[in-house]
Amino acid sequence: MGDVVSQGRPAVLVASVNPFSFLGLLKQIESDGSAELSDEHHHELSAAIVDFEERFFQTGDSGEDTADIDVEMKRWLVTVETRSAR
Repeated sequence: MGDVVSQGRPAVLVASVNPFSFLGLLKQIESDGSAELSDEHHHELSAAIVDFEERFFQTGDSGEDTADIDVEMKRWLVTVETRSAR
């Protein structure tokens, strides 16, 4: 079963983590003004999106370990939840 993610707004169900779902989640966080990320976090998020796109989509090697995706996804969800709770 997928993880339910909610920060005081409609929950996001992450059924399975793959490069496409992870990139979609990062872009959703980036465009969601209610996340209240600091300027530093916005910059870090933008850089993470570019880095992720290059690693998984521009190199043509999509066989990279998806365990990294899970770790990064959890890190960003915790960051958003921590910032939104303030």
